[in-house]
Amino acid sequence: MEAVQTQALGQLSKPDWSCIAVADQADGDPTVVTNDRALREVALRRDLNAEWGTHFLIRTFKACGITVPDFAEGIDTYLADVTLPAEVVTEVRNTEK
Repeated sequence: MEAVQTQALGQLSKPDWSCIAVADQADGDPTVVTNDRALREVALRRDLNAEWGTHFLIRTFKACGITVPDFAEGIDTYLADVTLPAEVVTEVRNTEK
């Protein structure tokens, strides 16, 4: 092995930096929605709005932004894509529908 490339804990990936760049260049008042602590912290340090993805999902659902069938269809995929504490998973699954 000639070289091993690693990322330091908390370092942003290229897609993360792309997200920051899009938000930096967007008109209006964009919000970075993520469950990645490092990405959220960089967004906040750059004076961008940032919101936890789980909070966004629950708030959107409670505001009737998505239907119950769409929520039910996507919830397992969402939960598989993010790493959440068990109590948060329970809260997401049991949010008032």
